[in-house]
Amino acid sequence: MINENVTLDDPAAYALWPARATAQGESPAERWAPGIRFTLVLRLILGADAATDTRQIEHTLRAWLLFGGIGGRTRRGCGALGIPDETARTIWLPESLDLGAIGAWLSSGQTANAVYPSLSGARLCIGQLRSATDTWHEAIGWLRDFRQGTNTARTDTATIGPFARQRSSLARGNAGRPGRSRWPEPDLIRHAFAAYDHNALIPANPISWPRAVFGLPIQFRFQNKDRSGNFFSNRPPQAGELGWSPTGDPHAPSQRLTSPLLVKPIQARNGKFAAAALWLSRTLPKEAVVGIKAKGSLRSPAPIGQMLTSPLFTPLTGKTSTEDAFMDWLKTNLRLTGGTL
Repeated sequence: MINENVTLDDPAAYALWPARATAQGESPAERWAPGIRFTLVLRLILGADAATDTRQIEHTLRAWLLFGGIGGRTRRGCGALGIPDETARTIWLPESLDLGAIGAWLSSGQTANAVYPSLSGARLCIGQLRSATDTWHEAIGWLRDFRQGTNTARTDTATIGPFARQRSSLARGNAGRPGRSRWPEPDLIRHAFAAYDHNALIPANPISWPRAVFGLPIQFRFQNKDRSGNFFSNRPPQAGELGWSPTGDPHAPSQRLTSPLLVKPIQARNGKFAAAALWLSRTLPKEAVVGIKAKGSLRSPAPIGQMLTSPLFTPLTGKTSTEDAFMDWLKTNLRLTGGTL
């Protein structure tokens, strides 16, 4: 076990942020070092239809070895699995990481379930073969850049652009550090609390929380000081989190919504790995809403998955879902191969 602190410049920091030491003095969480080996042994008590039971278990193991993991934060690539033995890889991994080969390898004849995340109907994008660590960092970077990425060029636009965060200015140093988010959530929170540390870039309506489908709760905390360390003249909204209600009742919020997105390294038969983004097929209740959790209720609730018609973040433009925006961004912006399983 290791408990080294994870610094912000670590390529894995976006996935390992819960393991970081805190300003309050809490030590980094312990985690397993990479390269741990183990032997998996299954003992089965088969029923009357032993062939069907065995086939279902084999398909489950195939999916787990390819897309699963051990421990926490496996949907962000932690605890990803690899098979060290070449012969075993030919038995348990698909012939290639081509989309068609993966789909055929995992097919069990089952149809997608409307409630539980499913591989049937899932969308997959895959990068190039490299080492396990490099491809893990690559996959994490896709999600980080989509949600937080900032243009590093010397030009930027204050109100619209293809990057998630605008540059505060074209100056160098602190003045040119990443600034306002082009996602709608921060301004909608400002509107909800009538707390305007900055002028809102988007109107108060319609309400849209597009990042909610990446998983909930989402915690938010606003900066209350400028680059010089001085407090803003207007105080920002208080810290809090976004939550949801599957029934649509804002007075009955739920604690957690699991992310349908997996970003991780997956192994090929030759032993190398490829970065992968897998968006599982899932249908949430049509009456579900998301909003700001406050005193046991949801403030500013809106249908989960509702999109803005005129977003500031251009990858969202013309998209009917955050899923479409992210997966299309991977294919067009990063030129990845992908499709539906």
